[in-house]
Amino acid sequence: MGKLAILITAIFLAGIALFAFFNEGIIKITVPFGDTYEISKIALILISFVAGILLTFIVFTIRDTKRFIENWQYQRKQKKEAKIQELYSNALNALLAHDEDEAKKPLESILMEEPKNLNALLRLGDVASAEEDYPKAMSFYNRAYSLYPENLEVLFSLESLMEKTGRWADALNYIEKILDIDTDNLSALYKKRAIFERDEKWDELVEIQKTILKHEHTGKDRHREQMNLLGYKYEYGRHSLEHGDIEKAKKA
Repeated sequence: MGKLAILITAIFLAGIALFAFFNEGIIKITVPFGDTYEISKIALILISFVAGILLTFIVFTIRDTKRFIENWQYQRKQKKEAKIQELYSNALNALLAHDEDEAKKPLESILMEEPKNLNALLRLGDVASAEEDYPKAMSFYNRAYSLYPENLEVLFSLESLMEKTGRWADALNYIEKILDIDTDNLSALYKKRAIFERDEKWDELVEIQKTILKHEHTGKDRHREQMNLLGYKYEYGRHSLEHGDIEKAKKA
């Protein structure tokens, strides 16, 4: 490679010398809105050549610097993701071993590395909820909700916490948010049905049970839910009769 570079340089210098021999004249160059200068043709060629080299060098330097920064950022991101994955695996292993205290450390370390990490926020909320530290659990879940308001796992976590704390209206509100995103979500429909059953809202129960029945997939599940529908219709009829609504009772 060195010999080739020397050969190319020698050929270039020979070409310049030959060009200079046949072009000894002077050229006048006027700078826009400035003075006029006299310069030899060969000097103009050399200046243009050097300027071209410098410009090319600057362009390639910028390109290579950009590539270096992008590679460095990518490698840094890869290392960070690998570290977070390792910490999360350690946390899950601790949770599987029912060692919540041991799980907190890697989860908190993840949030130090990545404050918006959804898994860490939810698992810390789960740990706090299991320890019946409901305000702390709510804090973690709300942080997750502010970052990912349409994430179903976040909404289910908040709904479960509302159930644990007896805030049934709020639980139902989160269920409605889930169903706004995924109208066919059976888990949300089951939870909504459970709340209506708890509140003995038999007319609403009949309607939601029809929706559940429509979305069940297997014959066994449809048969089970058909029996539930009959039970809710009976309760609706009984409730109507007790409250003197004879026509609704007869229809049910």
